[in-house]
Amino acid sequence: MKRFRKLISWLLMAAFFFYVFRYFSENSQELNKISEVNLSDVLKIGFLYVLTLFVSGYFTKLILDNFEVNLSLKKYFHLTVVTTLFNMLMPMRAGSGIKAIYLKKQCRLNYSLFVSSLAGSYILNFLVIGLSGLMASCFLYFHVGVSDVITQIAFLTTVLGMLFLIVVPPSLLRPIVGFFPKQVASVLEGWNKLKKNKILLIKLCGLTFMNTLLGSGIMYYGLLAVNVECSLMELIYLTSVNGIISFINITPAGVGVVETMMIFVARNLEITTSDILLMSLVTRSATFAANFVLFPICLYALFGQSWKGQLETLTGKTIQSTE
Repeated sequence: MKRFRKLISWLLMAAFFFYVFRYFSENSQELNKISEVNLSDVLKIGFLYVLTLFVSGYFTKLILDNFEVNLSLKKYFHLTVVTTLFNMLMPMRAGSGIKAIYLKKQCRLNYSLFVSSLAGSYILNFLVIGLSGLMASCFLYFHVGVSDVITQIAFLTTVLGMLFLIVVPPSLLRPIVGFFPKQVASVLEGWNKLKKNKILLIKLCGLTFMNTLLGSGIMYYGLLAVNVECSLMELIYLTSVNGIISFINITPAGVGVVETMMIFVARNLEITTSDILLMSLVTRSATFAANFVLFPICLYALFGQSWKGQLETLTGKTIQSTE
């Protein structure tokens, strides 16, 4: 089954790249915008992206502090950089597997405990991103007249679904968990552990919204690089859509899947297919470059001179788990 999913992943990417090649073959003049990209915009994207990595590292630290994992914030940042690069290069969030294996080996953290706790945090992620998107879409509807019923229903369904899981007692959910995939059971188990700490939940929600704003900044400079300007609410709207789609990690870093949905949604904001594809090229290039530059530094900081052997061990175990 996992090999079938990998095959689907590569087929989707191949189909997307074929579409991009054909699109720009027929609209070659649009590629001229690349020559107009301002380097300062690219550097700003890279800077904001590094901030999102720092916030993500702090997010993980807050969760694992509950389990007495003794790692500094600097270590979490290094680990986030390393695992994010693998998420970019491999499908099915392989980087998360590397993070779990590292924490088990270095900190003796129970693997299932880590996975369920991190999975439980997805409820907060979806809730905050869904609320942000719903707020932005309502603002655009009442003040600008932009309406996308499908996207609004998706945001509303996300919010109501997460509120249902938050409000309904675990005892009522337990009988029906067996009818869902094991990933759902893991999310619910992790959520039941996290929700006992109210202060932690507030902090995690704040960090998720902070990353939404940082993501909006990345999208702002990505669109600005191809001469497209958007309002704050339009950016939050697009970033929220991007945030939810990014969890569907069928392809490495959601390549193709994210762009396809963004093209569909952005039409309501009069942003063209070309603008989305070029924006994606600029932002993905800038974020990958930032990650690639930081990767060897963070890898050495985590493992020292034994980084090569440790990396081979971690990646080997991760590849085996995805086959």
